[in-house]
Amino acid sequence: MSRLPIRQYISYLVYNAKEYKTFNKQLVVGELAGIAAGLIVAELAILIGLEEAGISIASAAADYLAALSGFLAIFYFDNNKQFIQLGRSRRVWRVFVMALRLWPSVAAADIVFIIVRPYVQYLFLGANVEAGIASIIAHFIAFTAFNLTALFSRSIIDFRQSARTRKKKQQFS
Repeated sequence: MSRLPIRQYISYLVYNAKEYKTFNKQLVVGELAGIAAGLIVAELAILIGLEEAGISIASAAADYLAALSGFLAIFYFDNNKQFIQLGRSRRVWRVFVMALRLWPSVAAADIVFIIVRPYVQYLFLGANVEAGIASIIAHFIAFTAFNLTALFSRSIIDFRQSARTRKKKQQFS
């Protein structure tokens, strides 16, 4: 009797837990960089007199770009050892290509983050919450949604690819 797809998926997650923990660590490090950038930009935006919408957009953009940069940096650090035999520029390129292959699995998570963070910050600013506090709260709410979406979408895509690979191997056996 074959196992149910949900049981197979859970078994797959358990078997590959280390890989997803590493991915989660990379996401968290990137988000820490995003928190810092978003907070700094929110405070600077207040100083130059931007309104709530301007603060939200500028802070969210800084947050997103810093999170992406932080993710790529830690992803490179974790994966460059696989290509140590290559020159520096080829090694950087190979790891960058590996990171780009992850993006289809987290595209939905990016969209969730881009929508949730400025909206939540805007709501808090409208409730007269201080800009830095609103930025941090919005970031944590958006990051939670992002992280759950990214991990779930990546694991589903990986699981489907592994199932297809297993099926092809069985056909040729």
